[in-house]
Amino acid sequence: GTTVTGRASAIATALTGQGFSPDTTTANAPSPATTTTLTYGTGEKAQAQTVAKTLGLSASHLKQGAGSGLTLVIGSDWPSGTSYSGGTSSPAPADTKAAVSNAHAQTADQAKTCAKVSPYKTVSLNGVPMTPAQAYAAARSKPDSDA
Repeated sequence: GTTVTGRASAIATALTGQGFSPDTTTANAPSPATTTTLTYGTGEKAQAQTVAKTLGLSASHLKQGAGSGLTLVIGSDWPSGTSYSGGTSSPAPADTKAAVSNAHAQTADQAKTCAKVSPYKTVSLNGVPMTPAQAYAAARSKPDSDA
């Protein structure tokens, strides 16, 4: 919902770093938004409150929607950082067990396919923003971490 490239990816990375599902996806909002909102489906208020607490969002940012899952639209009121500027500077640790209790996460040894790689420019190589796949291709001279 902002004009800031990479905002959704930055917040998604912060959430997965806090223990939330690595299956978090990002996309552009259908239109610009001035206010950040976290919409949740029926029966998902507790999960939404956990995410909101982690991000420093107040209850006024939460709203129930008709669909399922959680949808965070980052508005122009949150142009940078991974903690909402109107919230606390260091939110309390989230109850990630409650937030992911109904998640369908899997580990690498359980999957029959490879994990999806972000199509967004979430990494930087020599100061140039690029997708993880582009960075991997550009860094062929670097040894793999499992080599």
